[in-house]
Amino acid sequence: MAIGNPPEYTIADILKATDYALTIFEDEEKAAIELFDRKGKPYLRDFADGKERPAKPEEIVRQLFLYRFSNSKFDTIWAFQRFLLRLASISSGCSIDLTNQRKFAS
Repeated sequence: MAIGNPPEYTIADILKATDYALTIFEDEEKAAIELFDRKGKPYLRDFADGKERPAKPEEIVRQLFLYRFSNSKFDTIWAFQRFLLRLASISSGCSIDLTNQRKFAS
């Protein structure tokens, strides 16, 4: 049996048959996930503990959130809250007005 090059995986290929959309993530964040072959299946390295994990769609989304949180994307709790509200509005199809949000001094 001839040994060939391992297959090359992309996030788009793994997510193509799912309902997951990565529109809330930036290209830099998506590029941070390195996919590799392990026994003929796509794997990735966990940003939290460095372990190799199967690159299933839900794991890819989890890793994108971990990357975002660990790279100080949110400088305040309010920025994180706005992000969660935006995420909720995207997934539910409703719109949320954040213009009247009260801010408290830290």
